[in-house]
Amino acid sequence: MILNTHTYRLIKNALTLIPGAPSSAQLGEAMAAAWEFRSYHALNEHLSRVDTDLSEIPDRFDVHPDRMLRRLARLDVEPEPARSLALTMLLVQDGAFAVEMMEEFEELHGARAYRFDQTTPAWRETVTRAAEALAEHAPRKAWHLPLEARLDWRHPDPDALDLSSALRVIPFGEVPHLEDSRDLEAEEFEQTDRVTDQGGQLPVTIIENVLAMCQHLLPDGARHLIIGPTGVVVLYELFEICLVAYDHRERHLYPALYPADGTEMG
Repeated sequence: MILNTHTYRLIKNALTLIPGAPSSAQLGEAMAAAWEFRSYHALNEHLSRVDTDLSEIPDRFDVHPDRMLRRLARLDVEPEPARSLALTMLLVQDGAFAVEMMEEFEELHGARAYRFDQTTPAWRETVTRAAEALAEHAPRKAWHLPLEARLDWRHPDPDALDLSSALRVIPFGEVPHLEDSRDLEAEEFEQTDRVTDQGGQLPVTIIENVLAMCQHLLPDGARHLIIGPTGVVVLYELFEICLVAYDHRERHLYPALYPADGTEMG
């Protein structure tokens, strides 16, 4: 991604929506550090030059999460929002690169990115209400769609997706555990029937809509999609992307769904 005023604003808009994001001025300083500028003033000078000098071919600047995290720490931003900011910035700038190189970004292992920048508040609120209806009629259950074995999940024809045959459920006490994922049983069908009787949506309908609306936000390598207790989250091998958040008291699914060392769960 070429760094100009347009791309800077694109990324900053995405970061501003993250829970716990700092002020606009602090965010500008942290983004400058991520691109290895001494300060936001130096970054702004670069942006002005790129936008006005046709003789200069704009440079591409890589994101350095470690530098951004150090700057955010000096700005007294809490560690988890800081990691979310760094991971989200990395994914917005180059999602494919982020997935490929994530093993090297140890400071971001287990972090959660937030991609609210390409969906509307009204849509996220609608998904939230649908998830709350599921939680009311089927309490303490997360809805799980394995993605890595479904090579056609990006297919534009809904009939080709056939997600209902792949949908699973994760019963949980305090937190969901991926190893507890199982096929739906009679109880789940009865519970989801009650949801639709009350005007709500089946979990597979919510998932189909989420994938249709958000697939452009997801780099290749997604392994699981979860409608869980904190939001709609897509899990990768070493991090997660939150597409809709409706409970910030316990943000992360990743530690509960994966081993502590971050290795892949079979």
